[in-house]
Amino acid sequence: MEGVDDDLLNTPQAGGKWSIAQHIAHSLLVAKKAMQYVQHKLAQQDNLRPVALSHPIRSLLLKLALHSGKRY
Repeated sequence: MEGVDDDLLNTPQAGGKWSIAQHIAHSLLVAKKAMQYVQHKLAQQDNLRPVALSHPIRSLLLKLALHSGKRY
């Protein structure tokens, strides 16, 4: 990140919290791993199992929980 002070990037804003650089590194790692997973699944399309009825229900429940504002 050109032009941004190294101390600002590498110093957490509060004790026990991540720095800006750590957030960026984590986001990049998660994006890379997600892309690898998708590529793996696309390469295995013939071996994928059909989705059961429980999957859309579980997905809906997860979305409701995430949008409820409740912290778990």
